[in-house]
Amino acid sequence: KFKGNLTEIGDNAFYNCSQLNETIELSISIKTIGNKCFYGLRKLNGSLVLPNIISIGESAFEGCKSLDGSIEIGDSCESIGKRAFYSCSGLKKNLTLSNKLTILNEYTFYNCSLLTGTLLIPSSVTSIGQNCFSNCSSFTKLEFEANSQLKNISKSAFEGCTGFKGDLNIPNGVTEINEKAFFL
Repeated sequence: KFKGNLTEIGDNAFYNCSQLNETIELSISIKTIGNKCFYGLRKLNGSLVLPNIISIGESAFEGCKSLDGSIEIGDSCESIGKRAFYSCSGLKKNLTLSNKLTILNEYTFYNCSLLTGTLLIPSSVTSIGQNCFSNCSSFTKLEFEANSQLKNISKSAFEGCTGFKGDLNIPNGVTEINEKAFFL
């Protein structure tokens, strides 16, 4: 439990502390979560509600397979590192992304197969990285916010997203869709 005035949790702070099996409760004052901060904590559970986060580091929650709630990333978030939620396969419910994000990095939500509902890509996003949402098979719809700035959908960005239903409306500004971007 992270309470009080804590604003930053640094790189590798709890790296591979594999015996921690608590429900995570992050203070709403947290603004920065460092690289590999909670990497490999397979027994860590709960939802991630990050209303004031500015930056989530690379592999910050990678392999936290027991996280079992939703992810709510507040509108203050400007960056989410590569592989930040890689194989957080227990996360379920909805994913809410910040409208300040410009890049969704490679493998960020790879194999988060229980996230559900509509995946709404904010209009601020210009690029979706390789395998960013691969194997996120429980999303039911993919939508791009109005006035999308999206230019690039990288290789395998949505590969294995077998739950998408309905029409797919690619934003007008997209100039590149790479191989296997929507491969099932």
